[in-house]
Amino acid sequence: MRVLHLLDQCDAACTGTTLAMIADAFGRLGHIEQHVMLLGGEATAQSAQHVGLKDAQIIGVPRGSALLGWPTIERHLRHLSTFDLIHCWSPGTLTFAAMRWRRTPRVMTLTQMPSPKRVRWLRVLMREAAGRTMLLPISATIRRELLAGGIEESSTVLLRPGIDVYLLNDKAREPH
Repeated sequence: MRVLHLLDQCDAACTGTTLAMIADAFGRLGHIEQHVMLLGGEATAQSAQHVGLKDAQIIGVPRGSALLGWPTIERHLRHLSTFDLIHCWSPGTLTFAAMRWRRTPRVMTLTQMPSPKRVRWLRVLMREAAGRTMLLPISATIRRELLAGGIEESSTVLLRPGIDVYLLNDKAREPH
């Protein structure tokens, strides 16, 4: 299975925590081949390096936006074959994926509370891609907001992130 992770710098979800979640998935999924495209600039590249996401492809796009960078992204995708799943980490990348890969299944992990405007947009995207898109909110509160905004329950799956205690420094692991 081949998975493409997409995250754009212009989204509020583009944080060190989100990048660490992506980095944490590498090497733990066995035979799954993963590619990461971070759409942004030098700050995104530095954050990715800091959390150990060394194999990410950093693509400079206007204003860090997936949609504005469509031609640039297409040039980088040319050398890659098809993907079995597109994992989006922001509404912008989900929008791009819905337009670019119409038949490819996609998921979007929501790491932050979406605004009502974003929930409405996600509802539109979900209606257009019924059965091919799942939303993965990382908290029950985010999931409740999606459901209250009209997104179907069957399209959301609560994904609680785990904490790898071995990534914490030694002082944090010492008993007090």
